Amino acid sequence: MRKFNKALAGVVILFIMCFLAGCKTVPSEPKPAIVAAHLTDIHLRKQCDSVNRFQAFATQLRKDHPDVSVVLNTGDILDGHKGVWKFWTDSVQAGFSDLDVYNLLGNHDHEADIKDVKELCELLNMPNRYYRFDREGWRFFMLDGNTVSREKAQQQWLAKELKATPASMPVVILSHQPLQGNKAVTSILSAHPNVKVCLTGHTHSYKRVELDGITYIEGGAVSGYWWEQEPGTSDSEYYKKLPSGFGLVKLFKDGTFSYDYITHTH
Repeated sequence: MRKFNKALAGVVILFIMCFLAGCKTVPSEPKPAIVAAHLTDIHLRKQCDSVNRFQAFATQLRKDHPDVSVVLNTGDILDGHKGVWKFWTDSVQAGFSDLDVYNLLGNHDHEADIKDVKELCELLNMPNRYYRFDREGWRFFMLDGNTVSREKAQQQWLAKELKATPASMPVVILSHQPLQGNKAVTSILSAHPNVKVCLTGHTHSYKRVELDGITYIEGGAVSGYWWEQEPGTSDSEYYKKLPSGFGLVKLFKDGTFSYDYITHTH
């Protein structure tokens, strides 16, 4: 009987050891320093019930991703029509009123009824058409993509500010238009290894390009097929082929990041 109890105890101990070995704790993802929503090419317009559909988009985003605390908007809020800036306050601004929203001007934003750039910047709480800010150990450069490719003053500002940024401080670059093909800008960015990622819009497509250690991301479009119900069918309608969505951005204290394009059926 003693031998049986001893054997049984051995089996029990072996079972427990095997169970514990199989239940090793899987390391969890470190908590991000910042969780942001990258919105671009919202294109609010009078057609297609875009305002109500954007509000549904914003509500779903907030419900599914309650940890988002920052909105990075890289422009083309409007579709260039007159009398639609009220859509900004009625929908975009209202939908994220409790979050920190950082905006840029796209090419279509200049085509609406407010032409004065200073007035537009005030409306969008922008200190200037290009600027920078710091948050949770990260530095963000918000560029005016409409002019940065040819504007020496903005390029010089960017170079000077990057040079003054501590090498240990990770950097995010934002622009409406993609920058990876702009040698005047990429030569400035490539000189600084702490520049981690560049977020843009404009093309209504989702692309990732690695260049000199920097990840360039074209972040799709909130408006998807310009709020139309069906995608484009021809090659010339490439910008109508990506569903509505936004970029879920996680920035970590060690300078790493993740970016996922989250689609939405509006």
